[in-house]
Amino acid sequence: MSVLKRRKAMMAAVIAAVAVFAVCAFSAGANLSGYDRLKAAGFQLIDEINKEGGAYSNGMFWFSGAFYIDGVEIARSEQTVFRDGERELKSESTKYGPGGPGGPHFFSYGGDDASVSYTDGDVAYYWRDGGFSSGKSYQRPFRNGYIGADVKDAESGIMPAQRRFIEAVADALVGDTRSYFVSDSDFVSISLSGNQIPELAQYAVAAFAERAGQDMFLGDNDIVIGADARFTQGSLEVRFDADDNIIGGKLSGEIVSTVHGSLKSYRLTAEYKSKNIGSTVVQKPDGNAFGTPVLPSYEDSDTAGVTYSAAPNFV
Repeated sequence: MSVLKRRKAMMAAVIAAVAVFAVCAFSAGANLSGYDRLKAAGFQLIDEINKEGGAYSNGMFWFSGAFYIDGVEIARSEQTVFRDGERELKSESTKYGPGGPGGPHFFSYGGDDASVSYTDGDVAYYWRDGGFSSGKSYQRPFRNGYIGADVKDAESGIMPAQRRFIEAVADALVGDTRSYFVSDSDFVSISLSGNQIPELAQYAVAAFAERAGQDMFLGDNDIVIGADARFTQGSLEVRFDADDNIIGGKLSGEIVSTVHGSLKSYRLTAEYKSKNIGSTVVQKPDGNAFGTPVLPSYEDSDTAGVTYSAAPNFV
């Protein structure tokens, strides 16, 4: 594997690790009933999100995430997805702040990026970097019952052995810490800091940093995550519908470590929102005749539908 690919893989790994360890650490403070509800909803999300006729096959969804070093936002990613069970219209963007190591080269070793895609059966439209293209969709929604599924009659988005492993890890992290979870009919939350975070989660992130940190270059300045990495705070909020499907959520987690003799902080935030589950209708764009589709924000979605930027000179 080339050095560039290795660095990209490590960047993806640290984001995934922070998210996984944060969720596990924060879930470890749950009382048993709240913990079980959250765990069941998480597996239900995995099973349903790409399933034909599933709870998430029709709706409007907004996702955002940001990564900070020493309080400075250095990367932000946003995604908007509209689905109606047959068609999907998706907008994605990534932006980099100037304050992070290596400037805009952090993570992707490239600049800001934005794209829009539309898929309907075998039809696909793509708008990227001011250009338009169309062609055959090789990832059409709900092939064999699931988005992108190659195995006929797939029963789940996660294999049984994987599920058992995830459950075992999560259950081990729960331990005896059960008093910090807040739950009501449609909302659950937890907030932990300092010594409230279970030791097992602290050991896990420290072990990860010790093993991978020396290879985990953050930009061109060769800043690494120190082997003394530890969680300092985190919070998780999840909103459910009447069937315990997840319709909203927020996650925040921070780790600190010593790097070249100085204390550095790394914080990840993520948010998910949804609307119009089961009643969304996606209109097919007329090729590129009207320009690039612009999907509304969560706040504007009730009053403004999909609009179009000025059409470029090519169609």
